Amino acid sequence: GDRKAGRVKSTRNKFQADVMKMGGVTTSNLPGTTLGVIEVDLGEGKKLYDTPGLIVDGSFTKVCEKEELKMIVPSKRVEPVTYRVTPGGSLLIGGLCRVDLHPDCKPFLITTFVSNAVKVHPTKTEKADDIVGRHLGGMIAPPLCEPEEREERLARMGEWEDHHFTVHGKGWKEAAADVYLLGLGWFAVT
Repeated sequence: GDRKAGRVKSTRNKFQADVMKMGGVTTSNLPGTTLGVIEVDLGEGKKLYDTPGLIVDGSFTKVCEKEELKMIVPSKRVEPVTYRVTPGGSLLIGGLCRVDLHPDCKPFLITTFVSNAVKVHPTKTEKADDIVGRHLGGMIAPPLCEPEEREERLARMGEWEDHHFTVHGKGWKEAAADVYLLGLGWFAVT
């Protein structure tokens, strides 16, 4: 699976007693810490193998640097935050994702499920580019960079990808869609 997919954590939970007999399996909040194949003998001919995760194209963990990874990978329980986004409005999820609402739609609630260290900022779509340009690395983070490094840092991350989708609301009490942000988290659209 992808790095930080939770392979070790889920198998550790399933085989907790057996793994603890072996001294446990170490987990980390940062991706890429499993450097080779780790074998855990569970006894009775059973073995558990942990292998390094795959580097998946399109994952935010692939384009972020070490300090940025510390921000996007949750180290404690994620606190979901809901924003009311109006037509012609945008939601900046750090400098990594931008959600724009069409100017001819109704307002939506967007609930983010990302690390508490990722800075989320609602704004008008017409101001979004300017805000990212002026505040990347500060009020808009990750990525982390000094003002004079913004253009270079964005260039190293690569071009933004546009994804267009239509969501038909189900009312204010039920999310109509969940959108997964590979390596970053997800958001619900209500």
